[in-house]
Amino acid sequence: MTVRDHAPREAAVHYLIGKVFERMGDTEGAMHGFVTALDLDPKDNNLIKAAVNRLDEPDVEEEDVSGF
Repeated sequence: MTVRDHAPREAAVHYLIGKVFERMGDTEGAMHGFVTALDLDPKDNNLIKAAVNRLDEPDVEEEDVSGF
């Protein structure tokens, strides 16, 4: 069982899954995690949209300032 199985409706879980995929270089998986998080919790749209926009930027070391 995974965290996603235990908390499928938690936006924070999907956001962090997106972050993991992003760090692994899997932009498709990252996008899926971020979009799911946005669907579950639209009020955090600025944070999630910023993460999606970073997918298009070249790799740079980033400081994690997530609200999750």
